[in-house]
Amino acid sequence: MRLKLLILLAVLPAGVLGVAENARADNNATGSIGTVQAGSTSVSPSATAGSTTASVGVSAPTSVGGSGNNTASNSVGAVQVGGGNSAGNSTGAVQTSSVSSSPSVAAGGGGNSAGLNAPVGVGGTGSNNASGSTGAVQLGGGNTAGGNTGSAQLGNVTARPAVGATAAGAAAGAALTSGGNTTGPSAGASPTPATAAGAPVTPGNRTIEQASPSPGRLVLGTRRQPAGTATLGRLPFTGLLLGLIALLGAVLTSTGLGLRSFAR
Repeated sequence: MRLKLLILLAVLPAGVLGVAENARADNNATGSIGTVQAGSTSVSPSATAGSTTASVGVSAPTSVGGSGNNTASNSVGAVQVGGGNSAGNSTGAVQTSSVSSSPSVAAGGGGNSAGLNAPVGVGGTGSNNASGSTGAVQLGGGNTAGGNTGSAQLGNVTARPAVGATAAGAAAGAALTSGGNTTGPSAGASPTPATAAGAPVTPGNRTIEQASPSPGRLVLGTRRQPAGTATLGRLPFTGLLLGLIALLGAVLTSTGLGLRSFAR
């Protein structure tokens, strides 16, 4: 499956050479059969359609770079696009230097809109060499497969697809970035107040902010101090003097004992 995808990515630029421009490389296919060679190429196909209520547009600008000459001497079925490709004495070699494409789709209607953009690039430095190979596929730059059979080589791949939509004044978007054959997702939408204020956000970590406790609530793990303190010599919760209460009690006790004795 990967081999078929690489072949498709390499042959696709050759299929639009009829509208291409900016060819700079010198091509050499002496003694070869069925060879296709093209220098640095750029195309920008687009299409639009619309009505009174909706519209849609599609574009796919693509370019193939590379410097140097393409050489496929004494080869059979070689395909070379860009520059700096060498496939002498090879069979079925497919070589493409750095490729970049930015297909996009946009649609709107009834106050709503949506868009998708998926820029993709395959880079690399240096030239591709598949001399004496059979069925070699090289995409990007700096690939070497001399004397091999059925090899597939891919340069540095970068992809930054992004999608966005708006509806009734609200906006949302998401983006996924991939570079150096590694993927690191990142999501975006309308900024939160913390983000808009410039608060730093570390990718891969989540931060939870805890609201301050209400004055009437007690935080778990803390001790509450009593609202008031008792004073020695006073009854709690009343503030009456202990001495006065004791004297009154003694008087009442004496009176009670006297009345009891009188009653006998």
